[in-house]
Amino acid sequence: MAYFIRALSHSIDKERNESPIYLSGEDCLKNDMHPLFFRDLLVEQQPSDRCTLKFISRLELKKYGKYPDVTFRLFFNSLIERIAALAYLHCGIRCGIDEIEALKNRAKEIRTLSNDLYWEASERYSNKQKRRMPFGGWKGEISFEGELTSFIPFVRLGEWIHAGKKSSFGFGQYKIKNKAV
Repeated sequence: MAYFIRALSHSIDKERNESPIYLSGEDCLKNDMHPLFFRDLLVEQQPSDRCTLKFISRLELKKYGKYPDVTFRLFFNSLIERIAALAYLHCGIRCGIDEIEALKNRAKEIRTLSNDLYWEASERYSNKQKRRMPFGGWKGEISFEGELTSFIPFVRLGEWIHAGKKSSFGFGQYKIKNKAV
């Protein structure tokens, strides 16, 4: 939770340098934003056939009301839907449905090389529903193999916006481990 609160009070540039945008003693917002553009994620893109993701906060992916094992296709489908929603809601950009579907179909070809994810169970109380709710998710590392080059800019963007359900709670935060990506 501390990370989430800090993220609300700081601007982070593409090199991950932080600068405060609000200080409680000053009672004003600073206009020192560092926007991240998708084109910044395309710079120095190398062909890639392997990718390891380390989940720092829990990743919750649901399919048909169940929590299946994580595959690249399941992860990427969730990520691209989030990217498309944020692009539309915050930038007025409508992502091409045909292009998204083509990428989702190609995601089937990416294989899981190793899976060291573990389920971290938790729960929270919902005042709205007046009951305890599951709040768990996957943590750890997972490696994928295949023709990943066209997916990498989206996966890199996901480091900033997170993936899966409950990302507004800070869930789905991950880092790409191999620096060749």
